[in-house]
Amino acid sequence: MLSLISIGFVAACVIYVYVHSGDFYFILTVSRPELVVATLLILSSFMATCYQLDLFLKRFNLRLGKLELFAITHAMMLGNLVIPMRGGSGGLAIYLKKVHKLDFTAFALIYGGTALLVALINSAFALIALTSLWIYSSYFQSILFAFALGLFVTCLYVTVWPPSIQLEAGSFLCKVVELINSWRAIALDKRLVVTLTASITLMSLSLIGSLFFIYSAIGHPLTFEATVVTSSVGAIVSLLPLTPGSIGIFDVAIIEIQRIFGLTTAQSIAAAMIFRTMTFLLAFVIGAPSFMYMYVRSSKPYQS
Repeated sequence: MLSLISIGFVAACVIYVYVHSGDFYFILTVSRPELVVATLLILSSFMATCYQLDLFLKRFNLRLGKLELFAITHAMMLGNLVIPMRGGSGGLAIYLKKVHKLDFTAFALIYGGTALLVALINSAFALIALTSLWIYSSYFQSILFAFALGLFVTCLYVTVWPPSIQLEAGSFLCKVVELINSWRAIALDKRLVVTLTASITLMSLSLIGSLFFIYSAIGHPLTFEATVVTSSVGAIVSLLPLTPGSIGIFDVAIIEIQRIFGLTTAQSIAAAMIFRTMTFLLAFVIGAPSFMYMYVRSSKPYQS
């Protein structure tokens, strides 16, 4: 069912492009140098993900070689792009358990807590950008501002004063409480919090930069503030792992926000499709061989 949502969204985009093909001729004149810069920024976000994973593994006294760390991170990212419900992360859990005997239950709780930090940082970025637009351009989006402010206050509250609640296992609220408890485990390690904040900030800035150069490449640049809002909201909704790579969820969000800031539907869809294509191709080129690496490693008997 979840995969059908992704397929339906992609099909809708293809049909729209086919019916309105004349609106997409501008794609033939895209600036290749700016697309190269956008690609490098996406790649830098991949590297930040490697660093983030390394932080968690070291917390459990597991130090991997650079090749293995690079491979399993990109295999995980590719898996998450093509399998619903973060299937790549599930594959990584199996690999770490089989090859390194890592108790992934504890690791998953810690790793899950970063969702709060991602939402907190990106909602803060969105608030700063929206406020800047309001002050310097007299442009105010009340709905986006209310959304960002509400999310920021909520995340700030549960990170500074995480509630202790016992709920029925398996319920939605129970999952939320598990994330909060995951944050408790992270917050105990101040050094981990600082380094995590730095890596997530780098990932967010990389996403902002890549979208900024994509807009410029297609000849319809957004202001930096508008790009910050677009990328921040996109990063937040991507935390919902319902579809492979949050396809449909992420894309609808950024397409609608791009339209709010003045892009046409064709320009918004083109920018989203270019970003998705570049991200997937990078993940596939690096992640496919990484899958083979993980398969070979996991096929060998464990050696302590």
